[in-house]
Amino acid sequence: MRGDALEKLPLSDHFRAGEFRCQGGSCSCHGAISVDQRLVDLLEELRAELGSPIVITSAFRCDDHNETVGGHPKSFHRTGQAADLTSFRIRSDLENWAIIFAKIVEGRLGQERGNVIWYPKRNFIHVDVGRRISELLREKS
Repeated sequence: MRGDALEKLPLSDHFRAGEFRCQGGSCSCHGAISVDQRLVDLLEELRAELGSPIVITSAFRCDDHNETVGGHPKSFHRTGQAADLTSFRIRSDLENWAIIFAKIVEGRLGQERGNVIWYPKRNFIHVDVGRRISELLREKS
Protein backbone atom coordinates (compact mmCIF):
# COMPACT_ATOMS: atom_id res chain seq x y z
CA MET A 1 0.00 0.00 0.00
CA ARG A 2 1.42 3.39 -0.95
CA GLY A 3 0.79 7.10 -0.83
CA ASP A 4 -2.73 8.28 -0.19
CA ALA A 5 -4.13 4.83 0.56
CA LEU A 6 -1.57 4.22 3.30
CA GLU A 7 -1.97 7.75 4.65
CA LYS A 8 -5.74 7.23 5.07
CA LEU A 9 -5.55 3.63 6.36
CA PRO A 10 -7.69 3.48 9.52
CA LEU A 11 -5.88 2.11 12.55
CA SER A 12 -8.88 2.69 14.84
CA ASP A 13 -12.15 4.62 14.87
CA HIS A 14 -10.42 8.01 15.13
CA PHE A 15 -6.81 7.60 14.02
CA ARG A 16 -5.29 7.05 10.57
CA ALA A 17 -1.83 5.73 9.70
CA GLY A 18 -0.73 9.09 8.29
CA GLU A 19 -1.01 10.71 11.71
CA PHE A 20 1.91 8.56 12.89
CA ARG A 21 4.24 9.35 9.94
CA CYS A 22 7.78 10.61 10.54
CA GLN A 23 7.64 14.36 9.97
CA GLY A 24 11.27 14.90 9.13
CA GLY A 25 11.40 16.76 5.84
CA SER A 26 14.81 15.60 4.70
CA CYS A 27 15.11 12.23 6.42
CA SER A 28 16.37 9.11 4.75
CA CYS A 29 13.14 7.35 5.82
CA HIS A 30 11.01 9.46 3.39
CA GLY A 31 8.09 9.77 5.83
CA ALA A 32 7.99 6.19 7.11
CA ILE A 33 5.12 5.09 9.32
CA SER A 34 5.61 2.86 12.35
CA VAL A 35 3.15 2.53 15.21
CA ASP A 36 2.58 0.08 18.04
CA GLN A 37 -1.10 -0.96 18.16
CA ARG A 38 -1.03 -0.61 21.96
CA LEU A 39 -0.38 3.12 21.44
CA VAL A 40 -3.34 3.44 19.07
CA ASP A 41 -5.60 1.63 21.55
CA LEU A 42 -4.39 3.88 24.37
CA LEU A 43 -4.99 7.03 22.30
CA GLU A 44 -8.55 5.89 21.60
CA GLU A 45 -9.16 5.55 25.32
CA LEU A 46 -7.60 8.97 26.03
CA ARG A 47 -9.73 10.54 23.30
CA ALA A 48 -12.88 9.00 24.78
CA GLU A 49 -12.03 10.41 28.21
CA LEU A 50 -11.23 13.82 26.74
CA GLY A 51 -14.49 13.84 24.78
CA SER A 52 -12.97 15.63 21.81
CA PRO A 53 -10.38 15.08 19.07
CA ILE A 54 -6.69 14.77 19.87
CA VAL A 55 -4.03 16.23 17.59
CA ILE A 56 -0.88 14.13 17.31
CA THR A 57 1.98 16.60 16.87
CA SER A 58 4.74 13.98 16.78
CA ALA A 59 4.64 10.19 16.67
CA PHE A 60 7.13 7.94 14.87
CA ARG A 61 10.57 9.49 14.32
CA CYS A 62 13.32 7.88 12.31
CA ASP A 63 16.80 8.17 13.83
CA ASP A 64 17.67 11.15 11.60
CA HIS A 65 14.57 13.13 12.56
CA ASN A 66 14.86 12.20 16.24
CA GLU A 67 18.40 13.57 16.29
CA THR A 68 17.34 16.72 14.41
CA VAL A 69 14.63 17.57 16.97
CA GLY A 70 16.91 16.81 19.92
CA GLY A 71 15.06 13.66 20.96
CA HIS A 72 16.58 11.23 23.43
CA PRO A 73 18.70 8.60 21.61
CA LYS A 74 16.50 5.85 23.12
CA SER A 75 13.20 7.71 22.59
CA PHE A 76 10.09 5.56 22.28
CA HIS A 77 9.18 7.73 19.27
CA ARG A 78 11.87 5.79 17.39
CA THR A 79 9.96 2.52 17.86
CA GLY A 80 6.44 3.83 17.18
CA GLN A 81 5.55 3.57 20.87
CA ALA A 82 5.13 7.30 21.65
CA ALA A 83 3.05 10.30 20.63
CA ASP A 84 2.96 13.96 21.60
CA LEU A 85 -0.61 15.24 21.93
CA THR A 86 -2.49 18.47 22.10
CA SER A 87 -6.01 19.81 21.66
CA PHE A 88 -8.00 22.81 22.78
CA ARG A 89 -9.22 20.93 25.88
CA ILE A 90 -5.73 19.67 26.74
CA ARG A 91 -4.19 23.15 26.44
CA SER A 92 -6.94 24.65 28.62
CA ASP A 93 -6.04 22.44 31.62
CA LEU A 94 -2.75 20.72 30.81
CA GLU A 95 -1.77 19.50 34.28
CA ASN A 96 -5.20 18.06 35.05
CA TRP A 97 -5.36 16.16 31.74
CA ALA A 98 -1.83 14.83 32.31
CA ILE A 99 -2.95 13.41 35.67
CA ILE A 100 -6.08 11.87 34.13
CA PHE A 101 -4.06 10.40 31.25
CA ALA A 102 -1.55 8.92 33.73
CA LYS A 103 -4.37 7.11 35.56
CA ILE A 104 -5.63 5.68 32.27
CA VAL A 105 -2.12 4.64 31.19
CA GLU A 106 -1.53 2.85 34.49
CA GLY A 107 -4.95 1.18 34.34
CA ARG A 108 -4.31 -0.07 30.81
CA LEU A 109 -0.60 -0.92 31.01
CA GLY A 110 0.06 -1.65 34.69
CA GLN A 111 3.14 -0.80 36.73
CA GLU A 112 5.87 -1.72 34.24
CA ARG A 113 4.92 0.15 31.07
CA GLY A 114 3.84 3.61 30.02
CA ASN A 115 5.04 7.15 30.63
CA VAL A 116 3.21 10.49 30.67
CA ILE A 117 5.23 13.70 30.46
CA TRP A 118 3.59 17.09 30.33
CA TYR A 119 5.28 20.16 28.90
CA PRO A 120 3.55 23.29 30.28
CA LYS A 121 5.77 25.76 28.41
CA ARG A 122 5.11 24.03 25.08
CA ASN A 123 1.47 23.02 25.74
CA PHE A 124 1.53 19.32 24.95
CA ILE A 125 1.49 15.93 26.65
CA HIS A 126 3.77 13.03 25.70
CA VAL A 127 2.40 9.50 26.18
CA ASP A 128 4.09 6.22 25.41
CA VAL A 129 3.59 2.50 25.88
CA GLY A 130 7.29 1.72 26.41
CA ARG A 131 8.77 0.39 29.61
CA ARG A 132 8.39 2.63 32.65
CA ILE A 133 11.48 4.85 32.94
CA SER A 134 10.90 6.48 36.31
CA GLU A 135 7.69 7.75 37.88
CA LEU A 136 4.63 7.41 35.64
CA LEU A 137 3.83 11.14 35.51
CA ARG A 138 6.41 13.90 35.30
CA GLU A 139 6.74 17.49 34.14
CA LYS A 140 9.38 18.88 31.81
CA SER A 141 9.95 22.39 30.56
